[in-house]
Amino acid sequence: MLLVNQFVVRLLSYSAGTLLCVFLLAIIVKKHRQRMEDWLLAALLAAAGAWQVTHALPRYLAAVGGRPLSEVTLPFLTVQMACAALVPAFLFHLSLLWAGFPRPPAHWLGVGAYSIALLAWSGYVNPAPA
Repeated sequence: MLLVNQFVVRLLSYSAGTLLCVFLLAIIVKKHRQRMEDWLLAALLAAAGAWQVTHALPRYLAAVGGRPLSEVTLPFLTVQMACAALVPAFLFHLSLLWAGFPRPPAHWLGVGAYSIALLAWSGYVNPAPA
């Protein structure tokens, strides 16, 4: 009984997170004057929303289809890891711009964060043989 309740709570929480990200993304995209910070926030919300969707959708498919969750989750793992690597990079870049760093150093530090995220993601997707 407890396992079923945890499954339902996780499905509902990931679905609510997805809806929140989509709602905030729609507000930011419809904003009239968009600055670099707004575009970075939109990218952050898109990556976070994609991460939420790739956790909610397998749970929904497992509940409807009756297949084990581990079998349904496999196709979504690459997107989950890519989004999990990009969210901190977007957040770091956004925090630099909001903190008032001058644009050129903030952009170069942001590019460094993206490259570190790419290296971390590629190390997870293609781990070195042991």
